[in-house]
Amino acid sequence: MLLLLPQILLLDQQVKDVGRRIKQLLRMLSTETAIMPDARQDVDLMLSIPGIGPGIAATIYGEASRLIRDRDYHALRGYAGTAPVTKQSAKRKTVNMRYACSSRLRQAMHHWANRSIICDSRSRQHYDQLRAAGHHHARAVCGLADLSSDC
Repeated sequence: MLLLLPQILLLDQQVKDVGRRIKQLLRMLSTETAIMPDARQDVDLMLSIPGIGPGIAATIYGEASRLIRDRDYHALRGYAGTAPVTKQSAKRKTVNMRYACSSRLRQAMHHWANRSIICDSRSRQHYDQLRAAGHHHARAVCGLADLSSDC
């Protein structure tokens, strides 16, 4: 254990440094409008959403900045994996989870939705409605991340 302690302390320090750097970059994006004019509005809006902290905001903005800048909601849903895939034949219709997406963005959206259940009463109410409708936890969180009931 004593051999691992210096490595654990170093990793802890590096995690704190990365967190500080992320906050600094987000602050820089929200103040400098010459580089990306809409970045300030996007970052400020994203950080105002309950459950989104600097780490999740940096992941979402880093993975999908072009889609956010273009305000392409449908493409963002598909790229984040929150939009469902509907397969329909003459007699059968199935709705499945989307697997062709950015795994980092999907994890960030899932983490945000989980955090928003704790932080925001409206998100908790929507989650409880989905659970009362018979959906399991992962499906309800996906529905919350998609902000619709058809995930």
